[in-house]
Amino acid sequence: MLRKIKHFKAMVDLGQLIGKEYGQFFEVRDSKSGELIEVTDVHQLTNQFLEDVDFGDAEENEEVKEIIDPVAGRDNRDYVDDNKSQKLSHEEIEALKKQGMSGNELIQQLVQNSETFSKRTKFSQEKYLRKKKQKYQITFQLKKPTALELCNVYSQTQPAKIMGLRADSLALLLNMANINQESRVILLDKTKGLLTGALIEKDVREILHVEFTGHQLKLQNEIFLEYNYKPDKVKRIQYLHHTNLDQSIVQSDSLLNAIIQTKTKHYNSMIMVHEDFNQVEMYNHIEHLIQPSASIAVFSLYIQSLAELKDHLLTNKKAVNIKIEELWTREYQVLPMRTHPNMNMHGASGFILSAVKVE
Repeated sequence: MLRKIKHFKAMVDLGQLIGKEYGQFFEVRDSKSGELIEVTDVHQLTNQFLEDVDFGDAEENEEVKEIIDPVAGRDNRDYVDDNKSQKLSHEEIEALKKQGMSGNELIQQLVQNSETFSKRTKFSQEKYLRKKKQKYQITFQLKKPTALELCNVYSQTQPAKIMGLRADSLALLLNMANINQESRVILLDKTKGLLTGALIEKDVREILHVEFTGHQLKLQNEIFLEYNYKPDKVKRIQYLHHTNLDQSIVQSDSLLNAIIQTKTKHYNSMIMVHEDFNQVEMYNHIEHLIQPSASIAVFSLYIQSLAELKDHLLTNKKAVNIKIEELWTREYQVLPMRTHPNMNMHGASGFILSAVKVE
């Protein structure tokens, strides 16, 4: 069932996007009704008002230097924040919106009636336009729900839902687990299906999702549903509650015992992103299902739990090539004359334990 979602200040009806192609851009024509129109050139607004300046190497290029020098000399030191630089009043702006003026046209009016816009630096003009676009020209791009896109969205908005995974963490986790088309993966997942969907995206052969939460099997896969996979791909996933692996229950149920016997030493990859219980106990619970030489990858935001698991594997000689890696990625803004690390970032990307099981 399609629903309305809030995008900035507009309520958008997703039914309008049925039949549209991924990659298309849309503008919210009316914030109240959520009416959408397709945008053909999303960069038109910025290019219309900003000079096309190739900064290059200003010291060697005299022509560029002549352009930069006067621009660099302008600043905001003489600006007074008295709300008088904009000639249009709030009532006039609202009236223009009620007349059906598009966001692009409205921003043009704001620029033309601004006494300070032409005096701003190129960088300040870009910030001004970006701010006005977010307020008056609400646009978005329709993207295919991939593991990368979903991970980026949730890591920026609701990181707790995906256990703090970031795109770089997810990529390294799949790499350390040696995920490929022949992978038979046993998965302990608390990311509400993000990791499950990423494995299906990698076209793995089989997934056994062992659930440890609660006393009975209760799926928490709201993010997995956003991948919108076809039934033939979903069939590769099997769900099992951890209590069905207890020896006392298995031995008392002949059918369950037969099923578990076929799964013993069957899986060649194990991924764990789960912190509700002790990770050593969870690993011991499923260890008999993992075949020798299988790749093991465990993610956690905290190193202590991984250190305990590493010590357990080393002491009992259950794995080799055991290592814990700290993940840390620094994103950069890359723009002419403004390349620098992003101002706001989360510094902790978590840790990954990787190993190869032996007997």
